[in-house]
Order: sequence, then C-alpha cells, then structure tokens
Amino acid sequence: MSELCPIRPVGPLVPTSLLGEDEKFDVGVELWTPENACLEWLNKQAVSSVIYLSFGSIIVFSAKQMEVIATALKNSNHPFLWVAKQPEVPTPNETIVAGVPVIAYPQWTDQPTNAKLATDVFKIGVRMRPNSDGIVSTEEVGKCIKEIISGPKSEEYKKNLTELKVAARKAVAVGGSSDMNIQWFFDEISNGNSCESEGLLNDRQREEEDEVRT
Repeated sequence: MSELCPIRPVGPLVPTSLLGEDEKFDVGVELWTPENACLEWLNKQAVSSVIYLSFGSIIVFSAKQMEVIATALKNSNHPFLWVAKQPEVPTPNETIVAGVPVIAYPQWTDQPTNAKLATDVFKIGVRMRPNSDGIVSTEEVGKCIKEIISGPKSEEYKKNLTELKVAARKAVAVGGSSDMNIQWFFDEISNGNSCESEGLLNDRQREEEDEVRT
C-alpha cells in the first residue's frame, strides 16, 4: 500500500490537557461526566499511586471474574479506582501520552493488537493471562499489579513511557511530524494531487488504453 500511496501518520489525537496544554482548548465528545466525589478523592492520593481499571462500556465479566479482580485489588493494599460500566475506556494513545503503565486484558476487536503493541513492542506493561477455565485468577491479577508497581521491569516501563510521551508531544507540536503531515494532506487536496484523484486518473488512463487496444 505504501508503494501506491505514501502513508502519513497523524496524532496522537488526544485531549490537549494530556499534552501539558490548557484544558480549555480540549475538543471532543465526552460520553460520561466524572463524579466530583471520585475526583476529590483522587486528588488526595499520592502521585502515581492509584490503580485505575476500565474495561470499556461493552465488555461484561462474569460475577466470578469480577470477584477475583476485586479480591486481588484488595490484597494489593494500593488505592484503586474502578470504572465498572458506562465510561469509555481510554485509548492506548491517551495511555501512552499520559505516561501510565498498562496491565492489558484484551477481549475483542482491536484490543488484542493494542495489548501486543503495549507489552511486546512498546514494552510499557504486562498482559494478564486467564487459566484453563477462562478466568484470570487472583494470583495472576496480583502478580501483574506487583510487576507494574515494583517488579524488576517497573523502571523499564517508566523509562519507555517517558520516551514515548516526549515523542508523542513532539509529533503534535508545531513543526512536528503530525503537524507537517496534516499540512501535507491539505496541500495535496488543495492542489488536486491526492492519491485518490491520482488513482482515478490512472484508472481512466488504463480504460482508454484498453479501448485503443480493442
């Protein structure tokens, strides 16, 4: 595909507040409103001390799995904030820009790919593994939490996240790769040189050549 049309990456597309800019310039659609009580409690916790859980607005776990996760969280002796339903899960782009290590438990669609990128490519977290009956055990959840917070690779995750966070901010800054690629896209459209228009032109040329041959 890249041989037919150059690929120009844009992003990360995240709220400006995650990029260290003024929150009043954030744009987008929020599917939920954070509860003030949760925010007040969160603001009282030490920096990078809270475990945040969100599995999205579609995934539904069994009662047994919910109980196992809850038990592991309790045993961790760390404060946690668990979004049990409605809110939309933050995308990997937002997680990386925020500099937060990941414990991945992919369920469907793009989640396995995202988990693979986070754990094996970017190396910013770990992946929970279910046992033979499809349930992630209390021990497995606890092991992953410990690995992220104080495990032998915890500092490596933080280092990789710091580098990715800086790279993400550079990409969307003025003159960064995302900024330049968006401008390139607008220029291509304005000049009528988009890959789509070129493709249509080439198709028409081939049709004309075929008509000549016949």
